[in-house]
Amino acid sequence: MIELVYNVIMETSTPAAYATAAPLTALGRAALLLALDRVGVYARLEPFPEVVTVRCDRRTGCTIYDGSGAPVPAPNGGGHFDVLRPQVVGGAGAAAGPYSGSGRCYALVQDIKKAIYGSVKLAHVVRVERALAGGRPGAAGGGSVVLRWTDERVAIKCISKAQLKRLQEKGGAMNENPLKEVRCISYITRRMSGQLAGPETIQGDPRRVLPMVDCLEDDEAIYLVMPCLHKEMFTVVEEHGGPFPEAEAFAFLRQVVDGLEVAHSLGLAHHDVSLENLMTDAGGGVIVIDWGMVVKVALTDRGVPVKVAARNQWPCRCGKMLYLAPEILTATDQSPAFDPLKLDVWAIGIMLFIILTGVPPWDVQIGPTPKDQ
Repeated sequence: MIELVYNVIMETSTPAAYATAAPLTALGRAALLLALDRVGVYARLEPFPEVVTVRCDRRTGCTIYDGSGAPVPAPNGGGHFDVLRPQVVGGAGAAAGPYSGSGRCYALVQDIKKAIYGSVKLAHVVRVERALAGGRPGAAGGGSVVLRWTDERVAIKCISKAQLKRLQEKGGAMNENPLKEVRCISYITRRMSGQLAGPETIQGDPRRVLPMVDCLEDDEAIYLVMPCLHKEMFTVVEEHGGPFPEAEAFAFLRQVVDGLEVAHSLGLAHHDVSLENLMTDAGGGVIVIDWGMVVKVALTDRGVPVKVAARNQWPCRCGKMLYLAPEILTATDQSPAFDPLKLDVWAIGIMLFIILTGVPPWDVQIGPTPKDQ
Protein backbone atom coordinates (compact mmCIF):
# COMPACT_ATOMS: atom_id res chain seq x y z
CA MET A 1 0.00 0.00 0.00
CA ILE A 2 2.87 2.38 0.77
CA GLU A 3 4.26 1.66 -2.68
CA LEU A 4 0.87 2.39 -4.26
CA VAL A 5 0.57 5.75 -2.48
CA TYR A 6 4.14 6.63 -3.44
CA ASN A 7 3.43 5.83 -7.11
CA VAL A 8 0.26 7.94 -7.07
CA ILE A 9 2.05 10.93 -5.58
CA MET A 10 4.99 10.55 -7.99
CA GLU A 11 2.53 10.36 -10.93
CA THR A 12 3.45 6.84 -12.04
CA SER A 13 0.07 5.39 -11.11
CA THR A 14 -3.46 6.57 -11.83
CA PRO A 15 -5.16 8.56 -9.04
CA ALA A 16 -8.12 6.18 -9.18
CA ALA A 17 -5.90 3.24 -8.27
CA TYR A 18 -5.95 3.86 -4.53
CA ALA A 19 -9.77 4.03 -4.53
CA THR A 20 -10.18 0.42 -5.60
CA ALA A 21 -6.90 -1.24 -4.64
CA ALA A 22 -7.08 -4.52 -2.70
CA PRO A 23 -6.91 -5.36 0.15
CA LEU A 24 -8.35 -2.06 1.40
CA THR A 25 -11.68 -2.21 3.16
CA ALA A 26 -14.19 0.60 2.72
CA LEU A 27 -13.08 2.04 6.05
CA GLY A 28 -9.41 1.79 5.13
CA ARG A 29 -10.02 3.38 1.74
CA ALA A 30 -11.88 6.27 3.39
CA ALA A 31 -9.04 6.77 5.86
CA LEU A 32 -6.44 6.80 3.09
CA LEU A 33 -8.39 9.32 1.03
CA LEU A 34 -8.84 11.51 4.09
CA ALA A 35 -5.10 11.49 4.71
CA LEU A 36 -4.35 12.32 1.07
CA ASP A 37 -6.91 15.12 1.26
CA ARG A 38 -4.89 16.70 4.06
CA VAL A 39 -1.48 16.50 2.38
CA GLY A 40 -2.60 16.66 -1.25
CA VAL A 41 -1.40 14.78 -4.32
CA TYR A 42 0.27 16.18 -7.42
CA ALA A 43 -1.84 17.01 -10.45
CA ARG A 44 -1.58 14.62 -13.37
CA LEU A 45 -1.19 16.64 -16.55
CA GLU A 46 -1.68 13.71 -18.96
CA PRO A 47 -4.39 11.58 -17.33
CA PHE A 48 -6.25 10.32 -20.40
CA PRO A 49 -5.69 7.28 -22.63
CA GLU A 50 -4.58 7.67 -26.22
CA VAL A 51 -7.36 8.28 -28.76
CA VAL A 52 -7.79 5.74 -31.54
CA THR A 53 -7.96 7.92 -34.64
CA VAL A 54 -9.28 6.98 -38.07
CA ARG A 55 -6.83 7.29 -40.93
CA CYS A 56 -8.00 9.62 -43.65
CA ASP A 57 -6.91 11.11 -46.96
CA ARG A 58 -6.98 14.87 -47.48
CA ARG A 59 -7.93 15.17 -51.13
CA THR A 60 -7.55 18.46 -52.98
CA GLY A 61 -9.42 19.72 -56.03
CA CYS A 62 -12.68 17.89 -55.22
CA THR A 63 -15.95 18.80 -56.92
CA ILE A 64 -19.03 18.48 -54.72
CA TYR A 65 -22.60 18.37 -56.03
CA ASP A 66 -25.79 19.69 -54.49
CA GLY A 67 -29.16 17.92 -54.45
CA SER A 68 -29.98 18.97 -58.01
CA GLY A 69 -26.69 17.64 -59.37
CA ALA A 70 -25.08 21.07 -59.85
CA PRO A 71 -21.51 21.69 -58.62
CA VAL A 72 -21.29 23.63 -55.35
CA PRO A 73 -19.16 26.79 -55.68
CA ALA A 74 -16.26 27.07 -53.26
CA PRO A 75 -15.95 30.22 -51.07
CA ASN A 76 -12.76 31.30 -52.86
CA GLY A 77 -14.67 31.67 -56.10
CA GLY A 78 -13.45 28.37 -57.53
CA GLY A 79 -15.30 25.10 -57.80
CA HIS A 80 -13.07 22.80 -55.79
CA PHE A 81 -12.70 21.84 -52.14
CA ASP A 82 -10.23 20.02 -49.93
CA VAL A 83 -12.04 16.96 -48.54
CA LEU A 84 -11.16 14.71 -45.60
CA ARG A 85 -12.19 11.18 -46.48
CA PRO A 86 -11.76 8.28 -44.00
CA GLN A 87 -9.86 5.35 -45.48
CA VAL A 88 -12.50 3.10 -43.86
CA VAL A 89 -15.97 4.27 -44.91
CA GLY A 90 -18.76 2.05 -43.56
CA GLY A 91 -19.11 -1.65 -44.37
CA ALA A 92 -16.89 -4.47 -43.19
CA GLY A 93 -13.89 -3.51 -41.13
CA ALA A 94 -15.31 -0.09 -40.27
CA ALA A 95 -14.69 -0.39 -36.55
CA ALA A 96 -11.10 0.85 -36.51
CA GLY A 97 -11.95 3.34 -33.77
CA PRO A 98 -14.85 4.56 -31.64
CA TYR A 99 -15.83 7.22 -34.23
CA SER A 100 -15.13 5.35 -37.49
CA GLY A 101 -17.63 3.81 -39.86
CA SER A 102 -19.85 6.88 -40.13
CA GLY A 103 -19.35 6.96 -43.89
CA ARG A 104 -19.07 10.74 -43.73
CA CYS A 105 -16.50 12.95 -45.34
CA TYR A 106 -15.80 16.60 -44.58
CA ALA A 107 -15.38 19.45 -47.08
CA LEU A 108 -13.11 22.16 -45.67
CA VAL A 109 -14.74 25.53 -46.35
CA GLN A 110 -12.79 28.28 -44.58
CA ASP A 111 -10.69 29.16 -41.55
CA ILE A 112 -12.57 30.17 -38.41
CA LYS A 113 -9.44 31.09 -36.47
CA LYS A 114 -5.71 30.49 -36.43
CA ALA A 115 -3.91 28.89 -33.48
CA ILE A 116 -0.32 28.11 -32.50
CA TYR A 117 -0.91 24.44 -33.37
CA GLY A 118 -2.70 25.00 -36.71
CA SER A 119 -6.23 26.27 -37.28
CA VAL A 120 -9.93 25.71 -36.71
CA LYS A 121 -11.89 25.33 -39.94
CA LEU A 122 -15.55 25.46 -40.87
CA ALA A 123 -16.52 22.33 -42.80
CA HIS A 124 -19.60 20.69 -44.26
CA VAL A 125 -20.46 17.01 -44.10
CA VAL A 126 -20.52 15.38 -47.55
CA ARG A 127 -21.90 11.97 -48.47
CA VAL A 128 -20.10 9.47 -50.68
CA GLU A 129 -22.30 8.26 -53.56
CA ARG A 130 -21.85 6.62 -56.91
CA ALA A 131 -22.42 8.16 -60.34
CA LEU A 132 -25.23 6.90 -62.55
CA ALA A 133 -24.73 6.14 -66.19
CA GLY A 134 -23.43 9.17 -68.04
CA GLY A 135 -21.52 10.39 -65.04
CA ARG A 136 -24.45 12.19 -63.35
CA PRO A 137 -24.59 12.08 -59.55
CA GLY A 138 -26.91 9.40 -58.25
CA ALA A 139 -27.84 7.51 -55.14
CA ALA A 140 -26.40 4.13 -56.01
CA GLY A 141 -25.02 1.96 -58.73
CA GLY A 142 -21.68 1.53 -60.44
CA GLY A 143 -19.43 4.27 -61.70
CA SER A 144 -17.13 6.78 -60.15
CA VAL A 145 -17.44 8.23 -56.67
CA VAL A 146 -19.51 11.38 -56.29
CA LEU A 147 -19.48 13.68 -53.25
CA ARG A 148 -22.88 15.06 -52.22
CA TRP A 149 -23.13 18.34 -50.26
CA THR A 150 -25.20 18.48 -47.07
CA ASP A 151 -26.26 21.42 -44.88
CA GLU A 152 -24.69 19.90 -41.76
CA ARG A 153 -21.84 22.10 -40.58
CA VAL A 154 -18.99 21.07 -38.28
CA ALA A 155 -15.89 22.72 -36.85
CA ILE A 156 -12.60 20.90 -37.38
CA LYS A 157 -9.55 21.63 -35.22
CA CYS A 158 -6.58 20.90 -37.50
CA ILE A 159 -3.53 20.13 -35.35
CA SER A 160 -0.32 20.28 -37.40
CA LYS A 161 2.05 17.47 -36.43
CA ALA A 162 5.07 19.52 -37.50
CA GLN A 163 4.02 22.51 -35.40
CA LEU A 164 3.18 20.27 -32.46
CA LYS A 165 6.64 18.72 -32.64
CA ARG A 166 8.27 22.16 -32.64
CA LEU A 167 6.26 23.17 -29.56
CA GLN A 168 7.19 19.96 -27.75
CA GLU A 169 10.89 20.36 -28.58
CA LYS A 170 10.95 23.69 -26.75
CA GLY A 171 10.71 21.65 -23.55
CA GLY A 172 8.55 22.06 -20.47
CA ALA A 173 4.81 21.67 -20.13
CA MET A 174 2.66 23.42 -22.71
CA ASN A 175 0.07 25.76 -21.23
CA GLU A 176 -2.54 24.61 -23.72
CA ASN A 177 -2.00 21.11 -25.04
CA PRO A 178 -4.12 20.32 -28.11
CA LEU A 179 -3.44 16.59 -27.82
CA LYS A 180 -4.66 16.58 -24.23
CA GLU A 181 -7.81 18.37 -25.41
CA VAL A 182 -8.42 15.65 -28.00
CA ARG A 183 -8.02 12.94 -25.35
CA CYS A 184 -10.17 14.80 -22.84
CA ILE A 185 -13.05 15.45 -25.27
CA SER A 186 -12.86 11.83 -26.39
CA TYR A 187 -12.99 10.69 -22.75
CA ILE A 188 -15.95 12.93 -21.90
CA THR A 189 -17.84 11.99 -25.08
CA ARG A 190 -17.36 8.26 -24.50
CA ARG A 191 -18.39 8.57 -20.85
CA MET A 192 -21.51 10.56 -21.75
CA SER A 193 -22.49 8.11 -24.51
CA GLY A 194 -21.88 5.03 -22.34
CA GLN A 195 -19.05 3.72 -24.56
CA LEU A 196 -16.66 3.97 -21.62
CA ALA A 197 -17.52 2.87 -18.11
CA GLY A 198 -16.22 4.46 -14.93
CA PRO A 199 -16.86 4.57 -11.19
CA GLU A 200 -18.28 8.10 -11.24
CA THR A 201 -21.94 8.97 -11.82
CA ILE A 202 -22.28 11.71 -14.40
CA GLN A 203 -24.18 14.74 -13.15
CA GLY A 204 -25.12 18.03 -14.76
CA ASP A 205 -26.34 18.49 -18.34
CA PRO A 206 -24.24 16.78 -21.07
CA ARG A 207 -25.76 19.13 -23.67
CA ARG A 208 -23.66 21.92 -22.14
CA VAL A 209 -20.34 20.19 -22.99
CA LEU A 210 -18.90 20.21 -26.51
CA PRO A 211 -18.62 16.57 -27.71
CA MET A 212 -16.37 14.92 -30.27
CA VAL A 213 -17.96 13.85 -33.58
CA ASP A 214 -14.94 12.29 -35.26
CA CYS A 215 -11.18 12.10 -34.87
CA LEU A 216 -9.25 11.65 -38.11
CA GLU A 217 -5.54 11.61 -38.87
CA ASP A 218 -3.16 11.66 -41.81
CA ASP A 219 0.60 12.11 -42.08
CA GLU A 220 0.36 15.88 -41.72
CA ALA A 221 -2.26 16.53 -39.04
CA ILE A 222 -4.83 15.31 -36.52
CA TYR A 223 -8.39 16.47 -37.22
CA LEU A 224 -10.73 16.88 -34.25
CA VAL A 225 -14.30 17.13 -35.60
CA MET A 226 -16.87 18.87 -33.37
CA PRO A 227 -20.33 20.42 -33.80
CA CYS A 228 -20.22 23.90 -35.28
CA LEU A 229 -21.43 26.41 -32.73
CA HIS A 230 -22.85 29.88 -33.25
CA LYS A 231 -20.99 32.59 -31.34
CA GLU A 232 -18.39 33.08 -28.61
CA MET A 233 -19.94 34.19 -25.32
CA PHE A 234 -17.34 36.96 -25.06
CA THR A 235 -18.73 38.39 -28.29
CA VAL A 236 -22.29 38.12 -26.98
CA VAL A 237 -21.34 40.13 -23.87
CA GLU A 238 -19.33 42.65 -25.90
CA GLU A 239 -22.17 43.22 -28.37
CA HIS A 240 -24.64 43.66 -25.51
CA GLY A 241 -22.56 46.62 -24.35
CA GLY A 242 -23.56 46.76 -20.69
CA PRO A 243 -24.97 44.91 -17.70
CA PHE A 244 -27.40 42.04 -18.28
CA PRO A 245 -30.68 41.80 -16.35
CA GLU A 246 -30.31 39.47 -13.38
CA ALA A 247 -32.76 36.91 -14.80
CA GLU A 248 -30.72 36.60 -18.02
CA ALA A 249 -27.44 36.48 -16.11
CA PHE A 250 -28.61 33.68 -13.84
CA ALA A 251 -30.09 31.71 -16.76
CA PHE A 252 -26.70 31.92 -18.45
CA LEU A 253 -24.89 30.98 -15.25
CA ARG A 254 -27.11 27.95 -14.70
CA GLN A 255 -26.09 26.49 -18.07
CA VAL A 256 -22.39 27.07 -17.35
CA VAL A 257 -22.74 25.33 -13.99
CA ASP A 258 -24.63 22.44 -15.63
CA GLY A 259 -21.76 21.96 -18.10
CA LEU A 260 -19.01 22.17 -15.52
CA GLU A 261 -20.94 19.83 -13.23
CA VAL A 262 -20.57 17.14 -15.91
CA ALA A 263 -16.80 17.63 -15.84
CA HIS A 264 -16.54 17.92 -12.07
CA SER A 265 -18.57 14.74 -11.55
CA LEU A 266 -15.90 12.99 -13.65
CA GLY A 267 -13.11 14.55 -11.58
CA LEU A 268 -12.13 17.07 -14.26
CA ALA A 269 -11.19 20.67 -13.50
CA HIS A 270 -11.48 22.75 -16.68
CA HIS A 271 -8.73 25.10 -15.46
CA ASP A 272 -9.43 27.81 -18.06
CA VAL A 273 -13.06 28.83 -17.55
CA SER A 274 -13.71 32.20 -19.22
CA LEU A 275 -16.17 33.96 -21.50
CA GLU A 276 -13.82 33.17 -24.40
CA ASN A 277 -14.17 29.44 -23.68
CA LEU A 278 -17.95 29.42 -23.81
CA MET A 279 -20.01 29.41 -26.99
CA THR A 280 -23.68 29.54 -27.86
CA ASP A 281 -25.48 27.05 -30.08
CA ALA A 282 -28.16 27.88 -32.67
CA GLY A 283 -30.82 27.95 -29.94
CA GLY A 284 -28.85 30.29 -27.68
CA GLY A 285 -27.76 27.57 -25.26
CA VAL A 286 -24.32 27.88 -23.65
CA ILE A 287 -21.64 25.24 -24.36
CA VAL A 288 -18.33 24.79 -22.49
CA ILE A 289 -15.42 24.40 -24.93
CA ASP A 290 -11.59 24.32 -25.00
CA TRP A 291 -10.36 21.54 -22.70
CA GLY A 292 -6.64 21.87 -23.44
CA MET A 293 -5.71 22.84 -19.85
CA VAL A 294 -7.89 20.33 -18.01
CA VAL A 295 -6.63 18.69 -14.81
CA LYS A 296 -7.83 15.24 -13.64
CA VAL A 297 -8.65 15.13 -9.95
CA ALA A 298 -9.11 12.05 -7.77
CA LEU A 299 -12.56 11.79 -6.14
CA THR A 300 -13.37 10.21 -2.79
CA ASP A 301 -16.21 7.74 -2.29
CA ARG A 302 -18.49 10.70 -1.55
CA GLY A 303 -17.59 12.42 -4.79
CA VAL A 304 -15.47 15.02 -2.97
CA PRO A 305 -12.20 15.85 -4.76
CA VAL A 306 -8.90 15.03 -3.11
CA LYS A 307 -6.90 18.22 -2.73
CA VAL A 308 -3.90 18.88 -4.91
CA ALA A 309 -0.48 19.75 -3.50
CA ALA A 310 0.68 23.14 -4.72
CA ARG A 311 3.67 23.51 -6.96
CA ASN A 312 5.34 26.68 -8.12
CA GLN A 313 3.61 27.65 -11.37
CA TRP A 314 1.16 24.77 -10.76
CA PRO A 315 0.51 22.83 -12.91
CA CYS A 316 2.19 25.37 -15.14
CA ARG A 317 1.13 29.02 -15.10
CA CYS A 318 -1.81 29.03 -17.46
CA GLY A 319 -5.24 30.49 -17.90
CA LYS A 320 -6.21 34.12 -18.28
CA MET A 321 -5.02 36.50 -15.55
CA LEU A 322 -8.50 38.00 -15.19
CA TYR A 323 -9.94 34.65 -14.07
CA LEU A 324 -7.10 33.14 -12.02
CA ALA A 325 -7.97 32.22 -8.44
CA PRO A 326 -5.68 33.20 -5.52
CA GLU A 327 -4.49 29.58 -5.16
CA ILE A 328 -2.86 29.85 -8.62
CA LEU A 329 -1.73 33.46 -8.44
CA THR A 330 0.22 32.87 -5.21
CA ALA A 331 1.18 29.20 -5.61
CA THR A 332 4.60 28.10 -4.36
CA ASP A 333 6.04 24.74 -3.42
CA GLN A 334 5.18 25.53 0.22
CA SER A 335 1.55 26.53 -0.38
CA PRO A 336 -1.15 24.38 1.25
CA ALA A 337 -3.08 21.79 -0.75
CA PHE A 338 -6.24 23.07 -2.43
CA ASP A 339 -9.30 21.89 -4.35
CA PRO A 340 -8.76 22.34 -8.14
CA LEU A 341 -12.49 22.24 -8.87
CA LYS A 342 -12.91 25.44 -6.87
CA LEU A 343 -10.69 27.21 -9.41
CA ASP A 344 -13.53 26.82 -11.90
CA VAL A 345 -16.04 28.12 -9.36
CA TRP A 346 -13.92 31.25 -8.83
CA ALA A 347 -13.88 31.86 -12.60
CA ILE A 348 -17.68 31.51 -12.71
CA GLY A 349 -17.87 34.26 -10.09
CA ILE A 350 -15.67 36.55 -12.23
CA MET A 351 -17.92 35.97 -15.25
CA LEU A 352 -21.02 36.70 -13.20
CA PHE A 353 -19.46 39.97 -12.00
CA ILE A 354 -18.73 41.02 -15.60
CA ILE A 355 -22.20 40.14 -16.85
CA LEU A 356 -24.00 41.91 -14.01
CA THR A 357 -21.85 45.05 -14.01
CA GLY A 358 -20.59 45.28 -17.59
CA VAL A 359 -16.97 45.68 -16.43
CA PRO A 360 -14.24 43.34 -15.10
CA PRO A 361 -13.43 43.43 -11.36
CA TRP A 362 -9.76 44.32 -12.03
CA ASP A 363 -7.20 44.82 -14.76
CA VAL A 364 -7.68 42.29 -17.55
CA GLN A 365 -3.96 41.95 -18.32
CA ILE A 366 -2.35 41.80 -14.86
CA GLY A 367 -5.18 40.35 -12.79
CA PRO A 368 -5.84 41.22 -9.12
CA THR A 369 -3.29 43.11 -7.07
CA PRO A 370 -2.95 43.38 -3.27
CA LYS A 371 -5.23 46.42 -3.23
CA ASP A 372 -8.02 44.27 -4.72
CA GLN A 373 -8.05 41.89 -1.73
